[in-house]
Amino acid sequence: MNGFTRQETLALTQTTSSRLAYLDRTNVVVPQKYGNPKKPTVIYTWEQLLEIRTIATLRKQISLQMVRKLVTFLDEHGLDTTLHDKPLVATTNEVFMVLPDWSSITIT
Repeated sequence: MNGFTRQETLALTQTTSSRLAYLDRTNVVVPQKYGNPKKPTVIYTWEQLLEIRTIATLRKQISLQMVRKLVTFLDEHGLDTTLHDKPLVATTNEVFMVLPDWSSITIT
C-alpha cells in the first residue's frame, strides 16, 4: 500500500477528521479502503493530499457547497475534476478558472 494513512493525511493537510469524512462521503476526495468494511484502513495518494490542501485554501473564500459545485461543473463539462492543478481565482460568491489565453470561465 503506497500512500498516506488517515493520521498522516490529517497532519500533512492540517484538516479535521470530520472534513476528511465529509470529502469522502460527498465523493470529492475518496481514498482507497482496505480490510474490514466497517473500519477500513484508509490510504490517500499524494494527489489527494494536494487536493485536500487546495480545498482548504479555497474554503477561506468559498463554502464547501461551492467547492462541490465547482467539481460538478468540471465533471459536467468533461474536464479533469482535480483542483490543485488549476489556476483558480475565488471571490466570496464566484470562482473563475483562468484559461491559457488569460480569458476566464465563471464556474459558480
